[in-house]
Amino acid sequence: MNIGVIAGDPLDTQMGVDFLRERNINAHGYPAAYSAQEQTFIMQMMSVEERTSVIKSIFQKAIKDGSDGFFIYCNSLSAVVDMDTMSHIFGKVVVTPLHVYKNLAKKYKRIMAIAGNNQGMAGIERTICMENPDCYVVGMGCFPIVRAVEESLPPEEIVRKFGFENLMSLYIGADCECLILGCTHFGYFQEALEKVFPAPIINPAEGMLEILLERMERKKN
Repeated sequence: MNIGVIAGDPLDTQMGVDFLRERNINAHGYPAAYSAQEQTFIMQMMSVEERTSVIKSIFQKAIKDGSDGFFIYCNSLSAVVDMDTMSHIFGKVVVTPLHVYKNLAKKYKRIMAIAGNNQGMAGIERTICMENPDCYVVGMGCFPIVRAVEESLPPEEIVRKFGFENLMSLYIGADCECLILGCTHFGYFQEALEKVFPAPIINPAEGMLEILLERMERKKN
């Protein structure tokens, strides 16, 4: 099984590749942009047709390289390109964080989420609320946190600098039941965050892997 990891920039692409390889899955990375800043431009400034064309080209290259399925390790990319349509066009299994959020919508009714930008946040909220109209999402997009990860700021410093401990007051006040790390960069400081944020923290990566393996097995049979 060869999995193509498509993400926003080289860092989160490599994080996705490493995640799969650590679990003995052959993976190769295909970033959509050269930097997080460029990724944000692609996501927010291009037309739908232009974005779709960029991603189609990546799919074509990865399939030519031998990819059997795809792991879309980027929330904002998943939010602005219809990856289910990509799956249909290319006849490949394609899994994104949004597939995990659909499952979460069946379990929770009050969810907090932090994303790398507001396009990603909108996609998370839309996915959850379409799956469960009785669920509400409290969230924000914060690109400077992505930049801090890109700059290798120590995880504990990121948690302190961006006031995550103070975020707990909003979490409690809004009666939230879990916190979604709605950007694949944010797994970088998850352990540090868990020390100051005593609530269920959900990183979609493990859930994505479960869905990927299940769908790849189903397709094989």
